[in-house]
Amino acid sequence: MQKFENISVNDKSSRKKEKGIIMISSEMPELLGVTDRILVMSNGRVAGIVNTAETSQEEILKLTLNIYREAKWQRKLQIKIRNLLMLKI
Repeated sequence: MQKFENISVNDKSSRKKEKGIIMISSEMPELLGVTDRILVMSNGRVAGIVNTAETSQEEILKLTLNIYREAKWQRKLQIKIRNLLMLKI
């Protein structure tokens, strides 16, 4: 059983073979040009999954910024809680 196969992501016939391709890239024009869906991650967390035909670079950037802001807010909250706990002891 062959586990790996060279597939050209630019070859439209490869898409018809019902095979999934995981592509990791920060090059958004490239991703938007060859994918059907994009799973967006930021700070090790899933920010969202978008259909390529229905999204834009701006939408993807908004997802990454939102998850970044949320993570930053959570870190601040954890520090405040930690400080409150230290005051009670």
